[in-house]
Amino acid sequence: MCVCVPVCVCMCVSISIFAGVLLISAALMFLGPETADATFANRHINPGMTPGQCTDVMNRRNIRDGNKCKPLNTFIDGSLEEVSANCGNGRNKFDVILCNLTKETRNRCIYDGAEYYGIPVVKCDANNNPYHLDRVIYTIPPQ
Repeated sequence: MCVCVPVCVCMCVSISIFAGVLLISAALMFLGPETADATFANRHINPGMTPGQCTDVMNRRNIRDGNKCKPLNTFIDGSLEEVSANCGNGRNKFDVILCNLTKETRNRCIYDGAEYYGIPVVKCDANNNPYHLDRVIYTIPPQ
């Protein structure tokens, strides 16, 4: 509670602002930065994706190289758990969508997509959480 003097009014406002900043800071600390496997999933996991969805998915997920369009990106048609099985020497095969940049405007990236089949080679942390898609070993799809 404040006494009605000019100094106290300023002090109450300062305390309220400080409390608000403290509350926001605590919330951000609780949320924390995005985990490496969540970043990996955003950039490379999309079950059921088709080649025609490349432009929409790349822009909606804001997958970029800094402030420029990313020239090439691969999406795996599988869950994060299924792809995690390829940590280390996994040999599971997946349909993959390769999105290739065809046009870059000021605020939109336009992509063509192509569907392939192969083994994603995934780098993972000590807990088997994928953090990097190293490459895809392309193979012939089953008949």
